[in-house]
Amino acid sequence: MIKIENGSVVLKDRIEKTDLYLLDDKISFESLNKSPDKTINAEGKYIFPGFVDIHFHGCNLFDFTLGKYNPETRSFDDSEEAFSEGIPMLAQEKAGQGVTSLFLGTFAAPIKNLQRSFGYLKKFIDNKSNGLNGSFIHGGLLEGTFISPDFLGAQSPTYVFKPDIKIFNQINKSGAIKLANIVSEYGEDSIKLTKYLTKNNIAVGAGHTKATCFQIEEAMKAGLKYFIHFMNGPTNTSYKPFNGGGAAEAVLKNDEIYAELILDGYHVSPAYIRDAINRKTNTRIVAVTDSMFLTGSNKIKEFEIFGVKGTVSSNRDYLAVEKKENTLFGSVLTTDKAFSNLLSWLTQEIKGIWIRKHCALDFDEALVSMAKIFATNSCNMLGLKSTGVIEQDKSADLTIGSISEEQGGYNFKVEHTIVNGRLVFSTD
Repeated sequence: MIKIENGSVVLKDRIEKTDLYLLDDKISFESLNKSPDKTINAEGKYIFPGFVDIHFHGCNLFDFTLGKYNPETRSFDDSEEAFSEGIPMLAQEKAGQGVTSLFLGTFAAPIKNLQRSFGYLKKFIDNKSNGLNGSFIHGGLLEGTFISPDFLGAQSPTYVFKPDIKIFNQINKSGAIKLANIVSEYGEDSIKLTKYLTKNNIAVGAGHTKATCFQIEEAMKAGLKYFIHFMNGPTNTSYKPFNGGGAAEAVLKNDEIYAELILDGYHVSPAYIRDAINRKTNTRIVAVTDSMFLTGSNKIKEFEIFGVKGTVSSNRDYLAVEKKENTLFGSVLTTDKAFSNLLSWLTQEIKGIWIRKHCALDFDEALVSMAKIFATNSCNMLGLKSTGVIEQDKSADLTIGSISEEQGGYNFKVEHTIVNGRLVFSTD
């Protein structure tokens, strides 16, 4: 049994200073008169439901689609050895960012590469080490295969297909895919694949899409659950009344659809982030990183994937597509940094775009919202009923950290990450 004492516990509707007990892999508020095997002193720290990242591609020069990057040859090693080392490294790295539940994403690539990546992931998921030394990896996200050729962002058009059940099954031989990006503009083809995936318990998102509002709404009837990196560049929007507007209008008009936000301050302006949270409420926003293999690397300045060239910004805070104005190449965002950013934005008065002014939230109120945005909402969306909130008998997936006030905002430092009752990261 692990006892966590003197911490400020972020519950669904409030923050309460209380002790927690982790009995095997469950949360308890009662000690049952047992002596703990380990005690964590959380005085002055906050305890959150474990963070979730459903949209993550890689870091530390490892990319889930292509493998280990060699800066000297500017090529990727996609061998089984590279993946057998890379996947657990990703889990360990994300645990250090406070992430307890993780999904690994691919971008547009040859089918054989995608089969290989998801096959290696299935091997890792099936072995008994998943979640023992890092984040628990639930499965994969197929992002780039079924997107609009007109809304590619940083992805190559060569490996983009119309929605097709046969192609999906080719890629998903391993059965590791749990999330898929299916654009909604291909009529019956989009609807067929969306229904098929929904029936097979694969959550369908839409992004990189030129779909209209009406097409998104039809896809929602077929099972579409969420929008991928909402308000980021490759999203159709229209101020005109035809077809209900674009995809962005569909997300804003329909309360039930969830929306991912990349919280680095570059993909989406903080003003629009506050607007989106105001409109969607804190129960339908899902924080993601969309981070790429260059996250954590300090030396590389430029790179190329399938003919698409990218550059690292001078402050190393974002990746841009070369010679393509205002187009970013994934991110170099970490979950703890995203948390610090959003907490700072929520607790400051900010001028919105559609809303004249957003008032600063009370600090505790902001933290309750943060727990939803970083944990609860994605678990609700995906039906992960045993985790995502701190309640009696829920899975012991917890993120413990300290919050310091700095010039211009707050800094969140992860100090302990607990997955299924097991301490997988600690600064002690």
